[in-house]
Amino acid sequence: MPKYDFKLGDNQYKFNPSQKEFFSKCNDNVRYIGFGGGFGNGKTLAGCIQVLRLATEFRDNLILIGRLKGTDLEASTKKTMLELISPWLDTGQAEHKIKDNKIVLENGSQIVFRHLEDVYSSGILGMNLGGFYVDQAEEIDESSFNVLTSRLRRRSLSEDGTEAPRMGILTFNMAGHNWIWRLFKKKLAKDKKPIDNPEDFDIVEASTMDNKDHLPEDYIKDLLSKDKTWVARYVYGSWDAFGGQIFDDFKPEVHVVPHREPSLNAVRFCGIDPGFVDPFAVIWLAIEPGGQRYIYDEHYIAGKPTQWHAEVITAKEYGQFIMARYVDAANSQVISDLNNNGVFCIAAKKEILQSKQDIYVGGINIIKNLLRVNEKTQKPDIIISDRCQNLIYEMQQYQWKASRGEYNATEVPEDKNNHAIDALRYIILNYFDNTRENYKSISLH
Repeated sequence: MPKYDFKLGDNQYKFNPSQKEFFSKCNDNVRYIGFGGGFGNGKTLAGCIQVLRLATEFRDNLILIGRLKGTDLEASTKKTMLELISPWLDTGQAEHKIKDNKIVLENGSQIVFRHLEDVYSSGILGMNLGGFYVDQAEEIDESSFNVLTSRLRRRSLSEDGTEAPRMGILTFNMAGHNWIWRLFKKKLAKDKKPIDNPEDFDIVEASTMDNKDHLPEDYIKDLLSKDKTWVARYVYGSWDAFGGQIFDDFKPEVHVVPHREPSLNAVRFCGIDPGFVDPFAVIWLAIEPGGQRYIYDEHYIAGKPTQWHAEVITAKEYGQFIMARYVDAANSQVISDLNNNGVFCIAAKKEILQSKQDIYVGGINIIKNLLRVNEKTQKPDIIISDRCQNLIYEMQQYQWKASRGEYNATEVPEDKNNHAIDALRYIILNYFDNTRENYKSISLH
């Protein structure tokens, strides 16, 4: 048995089982491969070695290595790559061109390093890539990933004329049910429908413990001493645990129910968060005779005119009596257009969400309280139909804005994954009754 799985000069590496699985899937020429999980599981080294393979086995290849911030790229991923190829740098088989921020190999292949804070102004749009590798990919958004995939068209050949696989590599720590989870693990598009090319995506998940033979015992001990949510995410690679989650009481197994129609005497409301580039989000909520809030339907789509949405809303509400529809007051033109198309709306009051006080007296805090299990009924005061997949997704992804370091949070939410939630807030803020008694006397029939 050899003492190493990969050797470059005096640098020798013995792969752990997860790294071996990663390289096996790369050898199958999968187009997009993700390697995620706990700290120290060996994913960054694996990503760098695979980049080096693509660059050395095929002539004149061009591989991009990127991370969101350039300072993080220099201190981590680039440092790993330079340490990996240090024997070649010493012998002249590779050259590090500092000014151009790239490595040039003897066979003409190049490895370039770029930050991904603005892929539209960093020169990436002009590149003809044979591969890319994004480290800490949870830091970037899906649009940046899509830009990189659009540059993946270079043709490179080996000495025997074999054409290089064009490959995108991501390494990451889990960050809830984000775009990586949706695309690589669930193989779903933004609209939650199955992607057309599931065979192009594969994933390896590994905990810190998979690489424990290569890590100091005190390092592992320190990691395991953190709080359980942190350990679940950063040691064991849980998709369901991440810092900064706003609705941390939300549990699909508790709050999501098989779809049913609201009870006959329920009082129904509608909340609307308009959008065109962003989704136009609509939520329907019923307050049932016992006082429980039941979110029974949603509408969530971008790129359509207001009249089109009005027709969809009218069709969805056929045969129902909606007590009130609340729309973001900042969208006066949308309110006018909806009213002109027979969908009568009220301008909703809302918090600005700029301070701690806004949160504690506002809709977010009310929703958080409703999510908690009621001591009297032993049930939460709000439940969601399983047909409301976009709201369910946002409830799990909505988080506090980070500040002063990656894991600290402010008291202001991130302005993303919140379109359906905003529509729900408009209902909650404008027709919330804490006693729940007033609705028991309302009859719609």
